[in-house]
Amino acid sequence: MHQKHLRLATITALMLGSSTAAVALPFSGLDPRSMAMGGAGVAEADPSSAPIFNPALLSTDAPDSKYAFDLLAMGVRFNDPGNMRRDMPAIKDSSTAFQNSTTTLSADSSNLTTSTNALQASTTALNATTTAGLTAANLGTTATQLATVATNMTTVSGKMTTVSADTSNTSQSLTKMDNSLKPLDGKPLYGDLGLSTVLGVPGKNVGFAFFSNANMAMAGTLIYLDSPTISTNTTALNSTSTALANSATVIGAIGTVGSTADLVNIASTAVASANTACNPAPSATCAASLTTAQTALSSANASMQTTQTALNNNATTINNNSTTITNNNQAKSQVRINAALISEAGFSVSHTFVTAGHEWALGVSPKFMKIDLYDSTISGASGSLNNANGSQYLAQYSSFNFDLGVAKNYGNGWSTGLVVKNVIPYSFEFKNNNVPTGQTLNLSPMPRIGVAKHFSWAVLTMDADLKANDPVGLGNKSQYVSLGGEASAWGWAQIRAGYRVDAVNSARNVASIGLGLSPRIPYFKPRFDIAVAGNQDEVGLSARLGLKF
Repeated sequence: MHQKHLRLATITALMLGSSTAAVALPFSGLDPRSMAMGGAGVAEADPSSAPIFNPALLSTDAPDSKYAFDLLAMGVRFNDPGNMRRDMPAIKDSSTAFQNSTTTLSADSSNLTTSTNALQASTTALNATTTAGLTAANLGTTATQLATVATNMTTVSGKMTTVSADTSNTSQSLTKMDNSLKPLDGKPLYGDLGLSTVLGVPGKNVGFAFFSNANMAMAGTLIYLDSPTISTNTTALNSTSTALANSATVIGAIGTVGSTADLVNIASTAVASANTACNPAPSATCAASLTTAQTALSSANASMQTTQTALNNNATTINNNSTTITNNNQAKSQVRINAALISEAGFSVSHTFVTAGHEWALGVSPKFMKIDLYDSTISGASGSLNNANGSQYLAQYSSFNFDLGVAKNYGNGWSTGLVVKNVIPYSFEFKNNNVPTGQTLNLSPMPRIGVAKHFSWAVLTMDADLKANDPVGLGNKSQYVSLGGEASAWGWAQIRAGYRVDAVNSARNVASIGLGLSPRIPYFKPRFDIAVAGNQDEVGLSARLGLKF
């Protein structure tokens, strides 16, 4: 039983620590400049991030360098929409209380077993001595053995009372742990991980870039199924506690009138008196004392027989309860994990067109995509991820797609952009043992529009999703409006801030901030960007190391 509920705690920890995931693939990946500016970038992006946001941006601005190379950009995001962390202190406290109660119960049960064995041994010795009845020769031994049996009965009664209380405490702590775990049922944890590398070559006539990226999105949800099992076990524990308390009462203690222990103690006193009257030489009261002792011993034996019957009945109850608990020692709760890893490799190309005297840029990013989908349910009975590693939970696909974007620089500091990512719609099935699980990943076209205002030392930008984006496998839809700004100090350092609004779910609104360093040295310009974004339920971090030359 104890191991079962430790498995519950383990599977909860696995979900919190190992199965964190995100269900919605982010529009812009986890680019640190964009993250710091609220996720905006469709009308304002540098050459190394243009393939991610809008390939047309490779041809809209006069480049400040011929090449831009992102050695590595990496970001992570974690979202706890159900506020599971709020529930963790109660789970920790109840789990600790349960473990402490079972430890105490185990120790006191061991002490009860020792005391019961001592009582059994002393009773066996007494029976061997008095099988043929009381005689003057065995009075002394019988008196001593009766006193020992009475003392042992009192000890066992006290130990049973203690174990009864321990069992009740264990039942109560188990109920508290059940109550602390119930709020986790159905609560998801989300998170995503992104990696990318880009080589961009901007140009008004022809701009191009080569890119490779991978975005992993996962979702983990606890399906809590153990309340009925725990209820069954707590009922068995409470019944055991009652049976132990009844047994303790039946045995009783010396001084409790009518209890078996007291009757045995009375018999011990009577036998000791008879021993005094009959040994070493019989006195006038020997015969009467011997008769009194025999009567007291008979009463004690009769009470012990009645007690034994009651103890046997209670023992049957306890054994049945133990069987019930043994048969309900497997955790049934599960963690459902969905994950999608989308890897892309491709290139972007852009060109500036002139229409009615107005310049505008068109860009396209053809790309090959590899999609790995994972769908597994981890059982709490195992309490580990060992059973979730098999390829039977993995579905793999390959496809071709492209992003299409347009952008215009108005020459007065204003610029606009429009992009559609994943122009070709696809639907991919999650599978288990090559059988569809009923969940799908939908890669639908994602249109986004953006506007930016450039100043000599700063830029302000805003993007908006033109439709809600479906999540991956689990979770709710999202439709973001991103606002952000960047201030630059002589091109050497940048500070950025932004805010992302979710028009579908305001709980996903996120504030962000970031820094950039880009010192000028001969021949090339290294750059390092970092960003952090978050709210009370969500946190994200992104960083990039790159070069311009």
